[in-house]
Amino acid sequence: MNHLFINQLVLEAFQEVIPGVTGNFVYFISHNIAKKEVLNNQLQWIHRKGATRAFPAGDHELKDTPFYGTGHPILLPGNPRDGSVVMSALPGAEKSCYSVNHGAGRKMGRKHASRVLDQKEVDKDMGMHDIMHNARAYPRDEAPDAYKDFKEVLKSVRKAELASVVAKLKARFVIKDASKADD
Repeated sequence: MNHLFINQLVLEAFQEVIPGVTGNFVYFISHNIAKKEVLNNQLQWIHRKGATRAFPAGDHELKDTPFYGTGHPILLPGNPRDGSVVMSALPGAEKSCYSVNHGAGRKMGRKHASRVLDQKEVDKDMGMHDIMHNARAYPRDEAPDAYKDFKEVLKSVRKAELASVVAKLKARFVIKDASKADD
């Protein structure tokens, strides 16, 4: 389902419960895109699959945008337990064609995670970290343990000098497609 459509539905749900609530679109970034960009003074096709744009402050691609002075914001999701971060691109991102990974990445395939992760342990982990969700049972294939160690992922991005952390985010409520949750 389209993320913009999902966001609109969430806003409408809030408006039903709290009349008068308004919402403004703030920022959206694709992590699967092919786009023509000027790199090394050449117009090139850049394909980012599971990666997001990462232009540093002052880059020509950001001219006439709100991000010219700060650098391109990067939303790097980890997992509900370990949080996510907002990062700002650094000049070193040139090494990766101004791209940064979008997320921690899976360490287990969906079917494998569903087979090996214990549902009671997954739900207990979410509860211990005070993370609510919209399903009776949190989907095992989306459990934090199905993903790579987020601290190590962040360390690799910083070590490569691609981006720096601007803000850390903690999950409080996670919305998943409850119709696919394991019981």
